[in-house]
Amino acid sequence: MTSDGAVLMAHNEDVPGVADHPLMAGPREQSRNIPETAAGRLENLMTTDAAVTAMLRVIDDQRARIVELSRAIWDLKETGGQEFGSAALLTDGLEKAGFAVTRGLKGIEPFDNSVCDIPTGFVATYEGRPGGPAIGLMLEYDALPMGHACGHNLIAASGYAAALALKPALETTPGKLVVLGTPSEEWGASPGKTQMLKGGHFAGIDAALITHPGTHWDTSSEVLAVAWPRGEVITFRGVAAHASGSPEKGKSALDAALLFSMAVEMMRKYMLDGSRVHYCITDGGQRPNVIPDAVTMDIYVRARDAAYLHELMERVDRAAQGAAMATGTTVEYAWDVPWLAPVPVPTLYRLVREVAIGLGVREADFRQKKALGSSDFGNVGYEIPTVNLTFPIAPEGTPGHSEAFMRAACSDEGHEAMLLAAKVVAAAAYRLFTDTSALADIKAEFARNRR
Repeated sequence: MTSDGAVLMAHNEDVPGVADHPLMAGPREQSRNIPETAAGRLENLMTTDAAVTAMLRVIDDQRARIVELSRAIWDLKETGGQEFGSAALLTDGLEKAGFAVTRGLKGIEPFDNSVCDIPTGFVATYEGRPGGPAIGLMLEYDALPMGHACGHNLIAASGYAAALALKPALETTPGKLVVLGTPSEEWGASPGKTQMLKGGHFAGIDAALITHPGTHWDTSSEVLAVAWPRGEVITFRGVAAHASGSPEKGKSALDAALLFSMAVEMMRKYMLDGSRVHYCITDGGQRPNVIPDAVTMDIYVRARDAAYLHELMERVDRAAQGAAMATGTTVEYAWDVPWLAPVPVPTLYRLVREVAIGLGVREADFRQKKALGSSDFGNVGYEIPTVNLTFPIAPEGTPGHSEAFMRAACSDEGHEAMLLAAKVVAAAAYRLFTDTSALADIKAEFARNRR
């Protein structure tokens, strides 16, 4: 996209599905009717700050193109590590808007500290006046195999829109805006944020913001820390034997797995509220008349903070070792690098909430829901003050990762909410750029709460 929103073209015209997408056709009349609701009209936004008003007008002026970008990413529905078309749309638009863009990043794999490629990750920066803080905006754009049933097209579009809005304000404001394209959030084996974080791409950022569609407004940013075994496999190994003819010669890997499962069940009553542990046997043997010599399992352990997560991981370790010892078998696994829970920063959450209310979101529409899921944004939030702004695109009770949520992620109502969320993020980021006292308080609170 040019700075005035005239044209958005893919950087890589060979990316399948991108060059032929309607968004690539160049300037034209808006192809879909996107209603301007009261929440989206500038005249109804409660602000007297001229800079904020100008930023919000950028989003209003670019609304048709921003929505087209979201629809294009929704149509591409590229899964983790394959988001080449989506990344091309975002990076080309940011580059043509005046951002310095680095595509195809190098990262560090946290598990073994090896250098890894992040081909669909990117960093786009815009330098304002000298001095000032560095504020990060995180974008996600990977789909589930079924499509954008988690609404990451809206996360990408809202962050992109906020970046376009902030750029003119930074021309007279000290600071640096860093837009981070973070792929593969849905693919737990190689999440982009952990590799980018370890690779130094978040270095120097003072605070970070991200959005996520849901069924309500929220800034509490709670997710559970989660750990799982590397490759998502725990293997118990025993000795095969005929289960009827010579059972005394066998050592059952299945007995070990079942004993381990029972030990995990015994943990539940003594775990802190909000913690979770769930497992399955992925291969329990082939025939009932053969004592299994190998059984594989998978397990997830979740907790509200990193310290308690590691305590639960140690208890699972003892359960696995005890089960192997009791059955004369062995157990093989190694924990992968966990997704952590973000350090709580209530001052930052209140700041974003106050901005949202100032822009027309009703206070009654904010709801804090119990953290049940996990995300790699928690690893960023463990290192940097981070807020995740949830915005509603579907009725209360609509499950994520569902057909209904996927449809909502490309609906007119979903795009209206996305545009308002983009305005909230832009205005909140501007507050962080310009209110050094507020940012200092946020960073001090983050340091106090980190454990």
